[in-house]
Amino acid sequence: MDGHPQWLKNVSHIVWDLDGTLYAGDEHYREFARRFSAWVDPDLRPEFLAECEAILAGRHELRPGRVVEFHRGLWREDAAGRQGPLPVRKRLVLPAQPEVPVVLADPWAAIRTLARGYGVDPETTGISFADCRLLLMEDGFPLGPVPGLREEIERLSDRVKMALVSNATAQHTETTLRRLGLAGRFDPVRPEAGKPQGLEQVLADWFVGDPHATGLVGIGDKYDLDLAPVRAVGGHTIQINPWHVEGTGADLLLRDHGRLVELLRHVAP
Repeated sequence: MDGHPQWLKNVSHIVWDLDGTLYAGDEHYREFARRFSAWVDPDLRPEFLAECEAILAGRHELRPGRVVEFHRGLWREDAAGRQGPLPVRKRLVLPAQPEVPVVLADPWAAIRTLARGYGVDPETTGISFADCRLLLMEDGFPLGPVPGLREEIERLSDRVKMALVSNATAQHTETTLRRLGLAGRFDPVRPEAGKPQGLEQVLADWFVGDPHATGLVGIGDKYDLDLAPVRAVGGHTIQINPWHVEGTGADLLLRDHGRLVELLRHVAP
C-alpha cells in the first residue's frame, strides 16, 4: 500500500458535482452575505457580517452539516430595552414557524438561515440568492479555480469516462465550466438534474449499463445528493468537506481541494 486506496487505480467512471466541488474560495459566499446585509437593520449589520465570517471559518453554531430547529417568535427586548433578533445559537428563532429540524447543507443555507434570524423574510433571501447566482456567471466575479484540478481533469478525460451532474441551471453550468476551463471535459453533462433521483437515473444509464465499467467514483460536497446514489450502485465516494460536516458516509472525507488534486494523480496513472 502507498497510503492511497487501491480502488483509485481501478476507476473507469467518475461522476462530478459542480458547485462546491469544481471551484474553491469563499468570495461568492461573502457576496451573498453582503447582499443580505442590505436588508438587515443598519445597527445590526456589522454583527450580521461578523457572524457570516464565523460561518465561513467553521466557528459558528450554524455550521453546514448541522441541524437547526425553528421555533415560533422572533423579537425580544434586551436588558437595555432595545428590540432585536434573538441570538442565533443552537436554536434559531423565526416568525410563525412550527418546530421543524432543518439540515444546513452548505454555507448558502447557513447564511440564508442566519439572515432570517436577523429579520430578513424568506422571499427576500430567495431573491438575493438568485441574484448572487447570476453574478457567478459574470466573468469579473471571483470564482476560485483549484490549483492543478483542471490539469488533472484534462489528463483523466483521456483515460476514464467522466460525467457532470448538477442541480444548477443549464446556463449556470455551461458558464461555470467555461470560466473554469473545463468545457467539453465531461460527457454527459446533466444540469437541472434533480439530484438525488436524477443522479440515480444517470448512473443507471451511464455506469450500470456499461459492459466495460470496472470502478465508479463520485466526487461532491453533499453526501445525500451527490454521493449516496453512487454508493448504492457499488461505487466509492469522495466528499469535499471544508466545513467539518459531521456524520458523513463517504469513503474519503477531504478538508480541502488540494488533497483532491493529490488523490486524482493516483487515478489511471
